[in-house]
Amino acid sequence: MATQQMAIAERTEGELSISLSEMLGLLGTLEGEEESDSSIAFEGHVRDNVQHAVADKLKRYQGFFSFCEAQSGQCEAEIERLQNRKKAINNAKERLRTYLARAMDLHGVKRLDAGTVVFTLQPGRPSLPKNIDETKLPGEYLTEEIVCRVDRAALKRALEAGEHIEGIELVVGDPFVVAR
Repeated sequence: MATQQMAIAERTEGELSISLSEMLGLLGTLEGEEESDSSIAFEGHVRDNVQHAVADKLKRYQGFFSFCEAQSGQCEAEIERLQNRKKAINNAKERLRTYLARAMDLHGVKRLDAGTVVFTLQPGRPSLPKNIDETKLPGEYLTEEIVCRVDRAALKRALEAGEHIEGIELVVGDPFVVAR
């Protein structure tokens, strides 16, 4: 362990240019036993420098987190703008298609040939209305569905309480960091 710390110290030039993990390991060693060989090798000012370097690195991490959140927000806004633009373009296309169909139908024109494109008037297709009152329909036109869903919240509570349920076990995820 001491040789690893010496190797870390030899790599530095002016400032500590080591990873956060290495810094935390160094702090852990310094805060360990008071009379260990490694704590004697490093004086109090080294501990302060390492703590300062950790704080600086964490501030840079927070800056990067903020940058990522801002970029993500800008992406969300751009996605929404592009979705609205796509919807506007599709609506304009549909309005022109509807206008063309009405004009052709009004004048009894079934086919328009423009050389590179041919527009053909098609008869309307039968469809059902969007809102159907199911209470007024005969039973022969209704189907029943039985849907089974897992109550995930109740299952998790039971497993956390120590209950054994065959076919499932509680999985603990990886640790994560919350920045405030």
